[in-house]
Amino acid sequence: MRTMRADRLRAVLSPISPGRAPLSPVWERGGEPLNAVRRGEGGGLRAVLFAVLACLLIGCASAGATPAAQVSAPTAEPTTAPEPTPTPEPEPAYQPIFEPTSCRLPLMPRDNVECGDLIVPENRANPDGRTIRLHVAIFRARTDNPAPDPVIHLGGGPGAALLDDAVFYLQAGGNAIRMQRDYIMFSQRGTAYADPKLECNEYALFLWQSAEEELDDEEKWEQAARVVAECRDRLARQGIDLAAYNSAENAADVEDLRRALGYEQVNLYGISYGTRLALTVLREYPDSVRSVILDSVYPPQVNLYSEMPSNAGRALNAVFENCARDPACNAAYPNLEQTFFETYDLLEEQPLTIPLFGPDRQYVVRFDGELFASMLFARLYTLESLPYIPRWIEDAQERNAPALMTPLSNVIGFDVAPGMYWSIQCGEEVAFETEESAAQAAAELPPQLAGAFAAAPILRVCEAWGVGPADPIENEPVESDVPALVFAGEYDPITPPEWARLAAETLPNSYLYEFEGVGHGVVRSDGCALLIALQFLDDPTAAPNDSCIAEREPLRFDTR
Repeated sequence: MRTMRADRLRAVLSPISPGRAPLSPVWERGGEPLNAVRRGEGGGLRAVLFAVLACLLIGCASAGATPAAQVSAPTAEPTTAPEPTPTPEPEPAYQPIFEPTSCRLPLMPRDNVECGDLIVPENRANPDGRTIRLHVAIFRARTDNPAPDPVIHLGGGPGAALLDDAVFYLQAGGNAIRMQRDYIMFSQRGTAYADPKLECNEYALFLWQSAEEELDDEEKWEQAARVVAECRDRLARQGIDLAAYNSAENAADVEDLRRALGYEQVNLYGISYGTRLALTVLREYPDSVRSVILDSVYPPQVNLYSEMPSNAGRALNAVFENCARDPACNAAYPNLEQTFFETYDLLEEQPLTIPLFGPDRQYVVRFDGELFASMLFARLYTLESLPYIPRWIEDAQERNAPALMTPLSNVIGFDVAPGMYWSIQCGEEVAFETEESAAQAAAELPPQLAGAFAAAPILRVCEAWGVGPADPIENEPVESDVPALVFAGEYDPITPPEWARLAAETLPNSYLYEFEGVGHGVVRSDGCALLIALQFLDDPTAAPNDSCIAEREPLRFDTR
């Protein structure tokens, strides 16, 4: 691992985003409030009310073949050994099909895009069984002589609707990539634009309804488990094999996409869960990958839910400490850490009521301490919202309900395909965690953090979902010699810099950059990170020129 840290440069360039002013607390896209959580690619990997989150080469890198023993033939009778008969490659049990179609995703004019559906088995253990369709968008390179290896963007969640945000990601770096090579986005199995999509609309409604009600934790968990079981049974009646929606099958989809489109090798660009998926592809199909960019890393060996309270606390502490170091911020928001904990406790005792529009009507939401913490957690994801974290803490302290409506938007609910999320997380993450281990990990944390980000709700949900544990390899580090570029953001509340360092330890040909002043999704947030990524794609074997790091401007908290 070759480490290139941006030491003590808490800084960002202007956000690479479609026409958004970075110093306004409200952002618009197409007349709708910007879903800052989705922009962070966290998808299901973020704290949400009652569900904790409502927001991937062992044996891949060859140790090197042992040289064959050198045997000399007798000099008196030289002989020529017969040519060995080559062992034929095994024929795959099926052939992936790419069927051109019209594009079904939101697009801008003149995007030069070709769309289609990738058709593959739902469960490759039964290749003659049910097939599924994954929608694919190929944004062609803007050159007459493109590089032969495209970039495949692997979205987060798991279960996020990546294609819904295609225009955003094109403007946040994708179009720069297209100056040299094709840029491909696709719907992962079970997500939006795929068939089937593992929807659970009843669960989304449950989250909103329970946000209005005053329920204790046991009542919430019991109701959640009942709704999840109803969704599981409904999808099973449709003939969907929920156990087939996992990272191994997801990685095989990526490999089949490469095969069907005729590329010899691809470059992978993963964000959040997309990094775990990219690591899974490295483990299973190392020869198919030229390079990999891991942005906001979620390696398989970590315990997401047990570590969530401490990870959230680390990100909040970064806000508290950096505000205290900044004279203007400290003057505007003195004792910010103390204010946060006092406000949390007050809201637990005396919740605010805030009207918000949900999926079917207006709800009057109980804004208690847990929802307060979840709101801040969600807003730590994105560069656009980071400057306002201290202000929103003060707004909550002053019980200024109207001022909290914007930061609270899109926090309640589940903005990923729930069935895809649970199938992967329950089998590959929760199966390797327990309530006891989670409680032990949170034992020395402030009780507010331990309570707001407790693992118990998702553990109960997974009991109801009923997907068995994945192969233990899905919980082990991935080793690979494939060149890797690894990014981490200082304020990232869900995939901390420590996880990026952990993943890079078993990627010897990696370059690690920790960007200060950035949250979740570094490349899409920072122009310098994008420049480094573009250089890496040009030549993954050479260290990028990172001189732009020293030129970055520091993040400033809003002081009104």
